[in-house]
Amino acid sequence: MNPTIQYLIVGSGAASAAAAKAIRSTDPSGTILIISQEIHRPYVRPLVVRDYLCQRCDRERLFSFDQRWLTENAVVLRTGRRAAHLDPARRLLILESGEEIAFATLLIATGATPTPLDIPGHDLPGAFHLRTIDDADRLINIIAQAQREGLKHERGRGRCAVIGAGALGVELCATLLELGIAVDLVEKAPRPWSRFAGDAAGHFIAEELQARGVRLHLGAPPLRFEGDGRVQQVILANGGVLRVDFVVVAAGCTPDRRLVRGTPIRAERAILTDERGRISHPDIYAAGECAAIFDPRFGKYRTLDHWGGATLAGTIAGLNMAGTDARLSVHPHDDPGTFHSALFDLTLTAMGEARLADRRIVRANPKGSRRMLEFGIDPDGRIASLVAIGHEPAELDLPRRLVARRARVASKEEQLRDPTAPLEWLLG
Repeated sequence: MNPTIQYLIVGSGAASAAAAKAIRSTDPSGTILIISQEIHRPYVRPLVVRDYLCQRCDRERLFSFDQRWLTENAVVLRTGRRAAHLDPARRLLILESGEEIAFATLLIATGATPTPLDIPGHDLPGAFHLRTIDDADRLINIIAQAQREGLKHERGRGRCAVIGAGALGVELCATLLELGIAVDLVEKAPRPWSRFAGDAAGHFIAEELQARGVRLHLGAPPLRFEGDGRVQQVILANGGVLRVDFVVVAAGCTPDRRLVRGTPIRAERAILTDERGRISHPDIYAAGECAAIFDPRFGKYRTLDHWGGATLAGTIAGLNMAGTDARLSVHPHDDPGTFHSALFDLTLTAMGEARLADRRIVRANPKGSRRMLEFGIDPDGRIASLVAIGHEPAELDLPRRLVARRARVASKEEQLRDPTAPLEWLLG
């Protein structure tokens, strides 16, 4: 057996890259090995949708670090290897090839897999997921074919149905429109961004999509895909029929916790960790989309599954693997779990725990403005979440601190609605 690896990381996403950097910032010499099922270096997944798919950047810009960084920091990356089994008691990781790797500390950062649509025709050619660089390459090819030979519309050729109106689905709409593809957006919920947004923010997003030419089908899940050898029609539950050249399924992801099956490691939908990113085993950590970290602010386990959250969780885990005491704490300046997306030329930001909100308070600018803050309020009258539209990250320091502090606003809701009233008084 090879020598014991001091820091073994399984996965190649945001959490993995952040953990490796955090470890090296604390321990300049301990051995680090990253095992990746993909054949690529860790890369920034949001750029795949926003830039790579439009071919505004090449592959090299996507990567979280270059080969020089790996070499200079003595980080070994082994790609195209699948971790098949974990033996926590013996501190062994067994690869699909049968190779055994002994470790002192381990980070599980296996990410998530696209949630498949369990409907007839889901496996027809022309139905795509967008998760990896390789997925994007396949989609680039079908887009080019649709632009040349696809269904005609008022702006050219090519029609696509995007299934799912979450962050990925909305960003995909913008990218496809930029490429001249006509888009139908299909969502089973009554509004886009339903995981984070209330009625007001969801309505705003829907109006922006429609104004740009996206045809919305809300509350109308797909029943089946049909076609002669490939997807040509999407049949909706409301009886609608969409003619398409291809479909992209963006119906969410499922945490990849296969590595802990058959072990005593605690897992529900995701692998459960404490606020330090550590699981029930003292030397094993988990971070990113595969994990749910305990957040004392909200008193519950939360999956920080978008890029910013995964980076935060990976950093916390990496620092603790290297012997420091970092944690997801209740300090009001700490990140309450934030991610940024885009709605054409507008920045969308979500933070906090929207599942705790039982009502929303909208702090909107004058009518006609394309800016909005929508606060989610829990049953105790405390701020639980925020959706910000049209605000750059630098403008959100005070709102972020309100979410992080779980500010109580039960008797001050009218002032919170008033965009002319300062927010500082809520921090008192």
